Amino acid sequence: MFMSYFINTDKEFKITRNMVMEKHHDLVIDIVIHLMNIVHQDVLCGTSTDYFNYNDKYSKILNDSLTSVHHLCSGLAYIFAIALTSFGIPVRLVCLFDSTESACNNHATTEVLVNGKWIAADPSFNVMFTDSNGCYLGYTDLLTTDYRVKQFPTQPGRSLKEYYMPIEPYLNYIYIQSTNISKEIVYPEKWDAKIDNKTIKVLPHNGWYKLVRIK
Repeated sequence: MFMSYFINTDKEFKITRNMVMEKHHDLVIDIVIHLMNIVHQDVLCGTSTDYFNYNDKYSKILNDSLTSVHHLCSGLAYIFAIALTSFGIPVRLVCLFDSTESACNNHATTEVLVNGKWIAADPSFNVMFTDSNGCYLGYTDLLTTDYRVKQFPTQPGRSLKEYYMPIEPYLNYIYIQSTNISKEIVYPEKWDAKIDNKTIKVLPHNGWYKLVRIK
């Protein structure tokens, strides 16, 4: 069960945060992987979703995750972003498309700031990407790097290798959300960031609630 709840005071949150960080040796990358695993393993995933909007202040997303609602990649990405933000780890949302003609083949995921570098972390497939030296990569890095897929433990049928499309077509068009510490990124640069003549809108993820999970 997705055991999540809201910490109401800064004091309580700091205690919980310190417990998690102590368990993971205060290494940001370990916390990122730990939270990615939680979202992948515990949040229900399916071919349909109950759509949500920013006005819900995320409470609907999280309450639904406790019941039987199945989220698509966008829901998983948002929940992962909330969890990362609650631990003070910068995160930005990423949209990947194989074509600008239709949004049928698209994927929502995240990049996380670790040691000054934005790296890809995908809770839908529970994967990250590395170069030949084992260094983690961002999504635009995959365009020019001989990368490796680092697959973490996954639910049956949920690995990237088992997906009906490989990752490469999704890198044709990349939209990365701007944050207070990073600019919006659009690839290719000449792309107008429109899909089917509609401008992409990625809502902010810095919500009002602090999400933590304790086993």
